[in-house]
Amino acid sequence: MVKKNLTNELSMGGFARALIQMQMTKRQVGYRELAELLSKRFKYEENEKNVGNKVGRGSFSAAFFLMCLEALDCRTLDLDSDDFFRFEKRKETGVFTEPKKSE
Repeated sequence: MVKKNLTNELSMGGFARALIQMQMTKRQVGYRELAELLSKRFKYEENEKNVGNKVGRGSFSAAFFLMCLEALDCRTLDLDSDDFFRFEKRKETGVFTEPKKSE
């Protein structure tokens, strides 16, 4: 369950961004691969840079969010906000790396 004070600590867009990035990291999928998966499954034609920018901003539609999760074969999603804070903390400390960007 998402904590009630979550909206005070971060934007919902940031939370949605982190959920997608956590799934990408878990599956070792970069933005290029995500763009390819979106194209294959949904005929969603965006390049790696556009997909990365959209996810990075956290400003995308619910439809895009669900397409990303489906493309990543995500069948369950834990909305525990503590996961978000652990994810963000690992990014800050360097223990975590962002989803890989293709060269």
